[in-house]
Amino acid sequence: MSQDLIVYFNNRRFIITPSIEKYFESSDSGFFFGSPTHQDFPKLLEIFQNHLVIQNLFVGNSNPERMFEQFASNFTVIDAAGGLVQNDKGEFLLIFRRNRWDLPKGKVEKGEDLEVAALREVEEETGVSELSVQRHLITTYHTYVQDGKSILKRTCWFAMKCLGNQKLVPQVEEDIVKVEWVNESNLSNYLSASYSNIQAVFDEF
Repeated sequence: MSQDLIVYFNNRRFIITPSIEKYFESSDSGFFFGSPTHQDFPKLLEIFQNHLVIQNLFVGNSNPERMFEQFASNFTVIDAAGGLVQNDKGEFLLIFRRNRWDLPKGKVEKGEDLEVAALREVEEETGVSELSVQRHLITTYHTYVQDGKSILKRTCWFAMKCLGNQKLVPQVEEDIVKVEWVNESNLSNYLSASYSNIQAVFDEF
């Protein structure tokens, strides 16, 4: 069965769903639009981007994957990969970049395997090594503007384990100023200063 596809605009959500009716009575209020055409997407995006009061935009379609392809054609798509890393103590590895707590991730190089890219990016951004991939968690989508271009980043997330007590080294050239191991009991404090798509990664975990 097809599932919802969620694109994050910072902490706002553009949701393409085969079951739009399930949101009618939920606590997720927003703007509803059923079965848009390819020509509707630029206008829908304009409405959503210019009216920040709309926290959720729900688009109904029986084939959300095909509808998502039409949505994505309005962006430059970049593939990325990252990791939700736990150590032997069960603590999670978080980075602090641009005034937000985040998870290590980065752009997939041409021809690079997603798992390999995720491992490389975690090591580069945090300094840790001796990593092992446990499983694929989720793929998230978020948007931003860079050099006047609208970017849609598709990030493949993996659950990872890290062995030993290793020195953490933030990749300052990527604007990372802190790297920390965070106990699960303190996690909510960090996620309150993070992004909704990062919360979605932890929810999947």
